[in-house]
Amino acid sequence: MTAYVYSVGECNSAGPTTIVGFAVPRPNMLLVCDADSREGSVTSIVAGGTDMGAAVISQANGTRTARFYALYNPPQGSIDIVPTFSGASYWIVRARLFDLVDPTTHYYGAAGNTGSSTNPNVNLTSANGDLAIDTECDAATGATGTPGAGQTRDGTDTNFGANGFQTNASHKPGSPSAVLQWTLSGGVAWAIVGMTIQSAPAAPAPPATAASQIRGSPETGKHDIGDRLQGWESVDNEGELVFEDNFRNDITGWYASAGGTGTAPSKVTTAGLVLIPPNAVKLAVSNAAGQRSRLIRRVYLALGQIFGLEAWFRVTDTPSDTQMTFDYTLPDGSAGYIMGIGYSKGSGVQFWNGSYWQNILTSLTFPASGSDYWLGLKVVGDWISGDYMRVWVGEQKISMIAPTIYAMGTAGLALPGVAQIIIGTTETAGASTESEVGFVLLTRNEPKEAT
Repeated sequence: MTAYVYSVGECNSAGPTTIVGFAVPRPNMLLVCDADSREGSVTSIVAGGTDMGAAVISQANGTRTARFYALYNPPQGSIDIVPTFSGASYWIVRARLFDLVDPTTHYYGAAGNTGSSTNPNVNLTSANGDLAIDTECDAATGATGTPGAGQTRDGTDTNFGANGFQTNASHKPGSPSAVLQWTLSGGVAWAIVGMTIQSAPAAPAPPATAASQIRGSPETGKHDIGDRLQGWESVDNEGELVFEDNFRNDITGWYASAGGTGTAPSKVTTAGLVLIPPNAVKLAVSNAAGQRSRLIRRVYLALGQIFGLEAWFRVTDTPSDTQMTFDYTLPDGSAGYIMGIGYSKGSGVQFWNGSYWQNILTSLTFPASGSDYWLGLKVVGDWISGDYMRVWVGEQKISMIAPTIYAMGTAGLALPGVAQIIIGTTETAGASTESEVGFVLLTRNEPKEAT
């Protein structure tokens, strides 16, 4: 698994001077803070109440200094990152959060360099499959630095204009002789530091699972999941079950995300309703534009060809839009696609065609909001052909290969072997929307045609 930049946040001496509400969604991530300044020194950088300690590396050229601070497994949740400088005229702290980092050796090969030219650069000890990063500061008075070939800028080009202080940061895939460099419009003094983030080892293939653990009788060849899901039943009982969650343990393992002023998903109990088990997750937004409420889960998967994603949900408000997507690139990197299915109370059942949600069944209408009616949706896609195979709406199967073949979207999560499931709801037409999700299933090795 290749380490990657999950998110970036910044603060500087011109304000804001603190990074507020920096999201750390799960354990075992790596927080790296670039601390670049003109004059002065760093007194401390505190992330979520935890002091990040001494700098990994610090490189000065006259009054300008570039530094790295690092903290593995920072506090989870929405944290504040508070830097304190002493005697610095101008400074910036750029927080970069990395995922899929080796749990033992988080980073290595820290190095620095200085000069006076148009080309800040640093040579790193690195390796294929790892991630090389840098931060540089210079005496430019208004020009923008251009990253070298293969580098991706992290954050913004921060320039204090006539005060003669500029900073940049980037990352690029590791290699045996990684060079990170910048091009400036004029020759000025600069300092640069870099290091390599070591990627987590590849996930081992899951051990063979006894047929009795995931399937029913050999005669049927179907997985018997009723007991595992406390009463739920799959719409078709096809495929090999590789992941399931009925939220009996709350939303542990999921990242709950809210956009705009949306409400983060939360577990609810449904014991007062009939025909369903007691656990579900509520997704809710009000009528402000741009809101969303969603659950995100990443799992490691071995090779497969035909995958299925299924969930059951209940409409609790009108209108209601609920969608789920499965984003996956095969471990060998040969194919990556996104498939998705959802329900819009105004449009019916929809699938993700790579650009937008396209209607496939407009005749479906839920009973009144707040009813006990739960709808099972399942989507199946082929990771060899890149096409959808079929959609299940309750017990109704809709072919996606006849008379028309529908292609899936291209993968957005370019992390071979890592699957991402997203389930969410968004604000619809200026109205509040709310739904509940009862359980989620992920299967592989689905038949080309459901039996």
